[in-house]
Amino acid sequence: MIIIISAADISPAIQIARNLPSYTVYTFDPILVDQISSSGLENINFIPFDNCPLYHELDGSAHSAAFDLESALDLEVREIVPEVSIAGWQHLNLYYILIALKWYTALWENLGNKLAGTKVHLFICDTPGSYYFNSYIPSILLLWYLKCSDIEFSGFTYGSKDEDTHLIPELSEENPNEELEQLLIHLPTCWYDIKYFFQEMISTGKTLINIEATNFNIPLPAIRTLALVEAGNTLSGLPEEIRNRIHDFSIALMEKLDQIFAPYLVIPNYRQRQIRHLTNIYCAQLVTYYQLSRYFEKSKPSRIILSDHDAGFHGPIISFAQKHSLPVIFLPHSKCVNDIEFKYRNITVLSHPIHGQEIFDANRKSVLNFKIAYPETFSGSTIVSEIKNDFAVAQFAVSQWSLFHTLPTLHARNTADRCLVQ
Repeated sequence: MIIIISAADISPAIQIARNLPSYTVYTFDPILVDQISSSGLENINFIPFDNCPLYHELDGSAHSAAFDLESALDLEVREIVPEVSIAGWQHLNLYYILIALKWYTALWENLGNKLAGTKVHLFICDTPGSYYFNSYIPSILLLWYLKCSDIEFSGFTYGSKDEDTHLIPELSEENPNEELEQLLIHLPTCWYDIKYFFQEMISTGKTLINIEATNFNIPLPAIRTLALVEAGNTLSGLPEEIRNRIHDFSIALMEKLDQIFAPYLVIPNYRQRQIRHLTNIYCAQLVTYYQLSRYFEKSKPSRIILSDHDAGFHGPIISFAQKHSLPVIFLPHSKCVNDIEFKYRNITVLSHPIHGQEIFDANRKSVLNFKIAYPETFSGSTIVSEIKNDFAVAQFAVSQWSLFHTLPTLHARNTADRCLVQ
């Protein structure tokens, strides 16, 4: 029996199948069926997961569990780093890890019995869970199920990935733009809209400082970008007191994460790798927070512009903004925006008109939100030939307002509505 959980499993499955006199392929994802079929593998069986968790329930429980986990971690390290709260710093990352743990635990509990009496070949992507990337979490959960059920199996690892959890923005000790008004920018995943956002930011005439994203980075070639560097080199240059705090912070996090993940990732080696991965990210984020405070010590940015899709450094940036009461503008990822994972109240969300839902923060309080009016031309034609007036092509321009240099820091919706009328 060959088990294919991810598209990345197909290539190693082909290699194993060549040496088997006979085999049957099992997959549980309908999206993979065509890919497996075109690969040349034979005897493919798609097994539907009819008793799967309902998505809205899974989504809600994963967010809730992530918030609970973050609260527990924040409480654990509060005495070590009392000047900052790490709640929300890795919410999206933790959310996807918890989604995977909950989904695949339920999958193997429901369908694992179909593997009884066979020898199972499974493939383990040798990478800790991060965002929605392929990882060893689904396969390790299956491996443990097979072991506990006395089902014979062989495991094959592939795709070991260099972990980039040690990277942070290169923030020098001195800010060469401290005499100028600055905007701090971090816009991972804004592929669809970056040209428009870029034009709007340039038009402000302000000094633009862009932080490169660890994942899903969007290059902004005409803007000064803070590249990513090794955290270790920066850490060694921090004061000894801060270095000791980060060391103690790391130990406390690992101990707490071990307690939390022990029921899910039972195999110690894989659990420790996952914990180390998360802890390294938290530590890199904490170094980033201290570096932001040092870099902008004399001159704070007038505004901070973020994508709503956290892919690296949102946590320390928001904490830095909160400490100095700086306004934050959240821009949409793709065509919609999710609720915000932070509790900071000086955040304004600019979302696509298609979104159409109220946006809430981590306290479930409504966030100030405005729809973006994109500058675009709409054209259409009529099929009513009797109309003599020239309605064959109708065009109109959608008015726009500046995202970054006319939007004030506002807390009352009625005031905001008046200010945005043109």
